[in-house]
Amino acid sequence: MDVSGLIVWICKRFDKERIEKIILGLVEALKNHQAQPMPRDKFKEEHPHYREFHVDPAAPLKERPVTRKPAPKKKRRSTSR
Repeated sequence: MDVSGLIVWICKRFDKERIEKIILGLVEALKNHQAQPMPRDKFKEEHPHYREFHVDPAAPLKERPVTRKPAPKKKRRSTSR
């Protein structure tokens, strides 16, 4: 993306006050020579939902649930003799 495209993108998405804050932030970043921008994390870009999972709030079972055993099936008699 070229600079003019970035400017158009910023102007479409932010109002004047936010753009002024962005400009001030960029100027401050340029003044601070020791501040190095963090490099992009390629893994996080390729896998944005890594480690985003929800824990089940219900406690795990301490005993096996009681289940009924199915009734034994009746054997069929064969009709052929």
